[in-house]
Amino acid sequence: MAHDLLGEDDLEAEKAQDLLIGAGNWTLPNLKAAYKAVDRVGALEYPANHPRPLSATQRLRAEQVAARQIAASRDLLCLANAGD
Repeated sequence: MAHDLLGEDDLEAEKAQDLLIGAGNWTLPNLKAAYKAVDRVGALEYPANHPRPLSATQRLRAEQVAARQIAASRDLLCLANAGD
């Protein structure tokens, strides 16, 4: 938010918050937009024991890996059954 609304990149969090509040930019719509932007690039910090949501690209990659694993398992099963 500090970068987008104040043109600042190197502010301490508390200083940025004070400036954003003072400028009237510490609003729910701005906070939601900042949260979504950080989440979109995968930069949100989560506790180690908390699952992290996947981006669309990460979901697609996981689906591709899973599909290859399923296909490989089917191939192995067919080979195993062919010997019977």
